[in-house]
Amino acid sequence: MIINFGKNVGLGRGKVWTIVNFLCVVLLVLGCFAVPVLGTAAINIFLLSALGLWLLQGNFKMLLVLARQCLLARMSLGLFLWLGLSALWSSNFSENILYLSKYREFFMIPVFMLVFQDKITCTYGSRALFAGIFILLAIVFLQYFHVINLNSRFHSSNNWIYHGIVISFFGYWCLDLACKNSKYAIFFILLFLASGFSVFVIHGGRTGYILFFMLTLLFVLQRYNWRFLFLTFIVGLGLYLFSDLRSLLSLNLSFLKESSLLLELQKSDVRFEFYLNSLKIIRENFIFGVGLGDFKLVYSSLKTNNFFPNTTNPHNEYLMIWVQSGLIGFSLFIVFLWAFLRMTQRLSKDDAPLAVATLVTIIVSCAFNSSFLDMNDGAFLVILSALFLAPGVKLIHPR
Repeated sequence: MIINFGKNVGLGRGKVWTIVNFLCVVLLVLGCFAVPVLGTAAINIFLLSALGLWLLQGNFKMLLVLARQCLLARMSLGLFLWLGLSALWSSNFSENILYLSKYREFFMIPVFMLVFQDKITCTYGSRALFAGIFILLAIVFLQYFHVINLNSRFHSSNNWIYHGIVISFFGYWCLDLACKNSKYAIFFILLFLASGFSVFVIHGGRTGYILFFMLTLLFVLQRYNWRFLFLTFIVGLGLYLFSDLRSLLSLNLSFLKESSLLLELQKSDVRFEFYLNSLKIIRENFIFGVGLGDFKLVYSSLKTNNFFPNTTNPHNEYLMIWVQSGLIGFSLFIVFLWAFLRMTQRLSKDDAPLAVATLVTIIVSCAFNSSFLDMNDGAFLVILSALFLAPGVKLIHPR
């Protein structure tokens, strides 16, 4: 979508649509800033308003053109539609179809890729996102040193899972910028170190630990030789084990003396229980799933020795999609990730690293959380995907 302020635009319909187009771009750029640092209300206002204005302009045909020419767009929209269809065999279609709004990210990704196709819009969006994460990091440090104490309702710094995902990606981004901007390399390296301190010390969380570690490994793999990669792996593994020492020491290891290994795993980490019970549901509803929005209902009806009997999701997006929409939905999601990887290969050497880092962020975060289901995580992944894949969008308009 290219912003065109031509001299011959009149006072009629052309100017109205130009203004609508401009507002759409402004709201989306503001959304890039809001996603990392502001609350969910602000994210909804900016991103949903931008989406609404884009649809109001009648750009749906452009989306169909993109879907015909881009496998990623087809998979993203196809998964969104299949999740909607899965509400047909849920317990209550009229209520559960509304649950589809939680997966709107799969509709937004190709739409916002079209908007960020314009280089100027993409540049402003990237800068706004970087500024938002930088401010988030500043807030985290100011709170850590008791300089300020903000209410977490108005910002995201106290959401430790989300914080780990955002700051881990920011650390990688800073390393990438340090290589591309030698004049400011020291500044970006310091930001990388601050990001690491924030993830490992201020806001401890397994998702952040692993993602920061994986993205750092990715950067080394992209830039340096295998010996340096191996050294980084050893150092990173040591940091991870040190940062997770308390949880390792507190782990109940009595299962070494007992036969019920799975039972002890459930006690030691709530996620193991969610995973095991989700697999039980999948076994009974393998192909089509239980239907959109019925995870909580089916999970609570399981007659097992649960330590945590109620949960709304298994904290794993792969399992969450499979439970609700079956093998078909799970397969669409895997092909979506594969199409994402293929699209990164169409990017330039300067653009590809951040796109690959985005893919790693999606894969890792979805392994430990239902990231697309979560509003904050999902919005962040949408912005990353649209921003860093947009340079690969080359639409050929049919005659």
